[in-house]
Amino acid sequence: KVIRIFPNQESAIRLIGAILIDINEDWITSSKLYIRMK
Repeated sequence: KVIRIFPNQESAIRLIGAILIDINEDWITSSKLYIRMK
């Protein structure tokens, strides 16, 4: 049997998108340098 956490694919995509947006905002506001541009 498959246990489904999300009722449909769209709800899973919305949650993943919200998490990625939050991570992106953390990276933008961080003072750490992740990539060196020469």
